[in-house]
Amino acid sequence: MQQKYKMNKSEELVKAFLRLNGYFIVDNFIIHNGAADLSNSRDKIIPQSTETDLLGIRMPFQKEFTGKLDIANYGSLVLDNDLIDLVIVESKTGKENKPNKTWKNPSKTDNIKYMLRFFGITGDENIIEEIANQLISNYTCTWDNYSIRYIIVSENINSHYSGKGVTYFTIDEIINFIITVRGECWINANMGVASHHQQWNPFLNEIFEIANNQSSTQEEKQIRIKEYIEE
Repeated sequence: MQQKYKMNKSEELVKAFLRLNGYFIVDNFIIHNGAADLSNSRDKIIPQSTETDLLGIRMPFQKEFTGKLDIANYGSLVLDNDLIDLVIVESKTGKENKPNKTWKNPSKTDNIKYMLRFFGITGDENIIEEIANQLISNYTCTWDNYSIRYIIVSENINSHYSGKGVTYFTIDEIINFIITVRGECWINANMGVASHHQQWNPFLNEIFEIANNQSSTQEEKQIRIKEYIEE
């Protein structure tokens, strides 16, 4: 029997964070292992080499204007240059805050090259190899008019890997952005609130229901959103 899908709320929060900042997203990206030997496999299912939670692309001049409001982005995430931003994002829970095995093993560059081909920035395999090697060494790379970054979202920042080039955002940081920037910007512009939209999934509507509650303090909203994510 096929297992019923269960929403990963931590990943949904990260996906909302990217979406609210203008990224086009592919979630649960599977890297297939087409070289696997299936001769002894009953189901003949091609296995996966690994999986990454989110891939995102943000164009350099992305904006949202409406009425009197220039909808705010998060400056620590959004690049302040003319580069197309490509992000490979992992959402960690609990005390986890280290890169996945792919990023700690130089022999796993094939997985990174797979993602680079999916992004489609070049068809030159030599350049793909070069970028993959830079990413596995530095977790970030600029090539042509592209920025490529490996991002981890976790409860706490791992100072060792942050120092090596991994871009980190904390869960609290993202929740605070939703409450104080995206929730409050509508109110501060005297345009009402960023309320329910029937097209959004129930998770995002619930997050904004909490963020827009004017009878709660910022700290209370932060606690309630974290409780909802962990339910």
